[in-house]
Amino acid sequence: RELPVPGAYDVAGTNLFYDVRPLFDSSHPGQERILVIGGGEAALEYALSLADRGMEAVLLIRGDRFRERGRLVQMVDQNPLITKEYRVVPTAVRQADQGIELELSTSEGMRTDRGDGVIVAIGRTPKGRDLFSGLDAKAALTVTTQVPGLYIAGDARWGALGQVGMAVGDGLRAAIGAVESLDGS
Repeated sequence: RELPVPGAYDVAGTNLFYDVRPLFDSSHPGQERILVIGGGEAALEYALSLADRGMEAVLLIRGDRFRERGRLVQMVDQNPLITKEYRVVPTAVRQADQGIELELSTSEGMRTDRGDGVIVAIGRTPKGRDLFSGLDAKAALTVTTQVPGLYIAGDARWGALGQVGMAVGDGLRAAIGAVESLDGS
């Protein structure tokens, strides 16, 4: 999901990203302090990836705890390059002389924070929902749809579970169905 605050669109792709990979290429040198917005699995993984490359990651979490549980939380807690701030909500973003600046609403009031970059990890909006609306694959508990040759798999079928095993199984089922359809079976 895109960051719904003033200025986010203007700096997207320059100093604000929705994935960690652009920060690792040569076109963004000197990235040392990255603000990571989010408290779920993706945000924690991004922070760990940044720390693995020697960058400081500051996790800005809207609530009073991570959404993620388990091993990732332990790894983040044990990493000295990762800090966490809770009950922090971004309200605006703007390009700064050196890097990027976030305006933040906190329980103590408004403040700003500055970093070399921002990664937004505040959830995902499935892009295929409109494509699959009315196909009712879930009701039939199958990967087939009412449209011959169109199959539905993984999160598009089950919702945002993020389970690779289910997606792989659905993909195999869909592949078998496609082969059978092409063979006329």
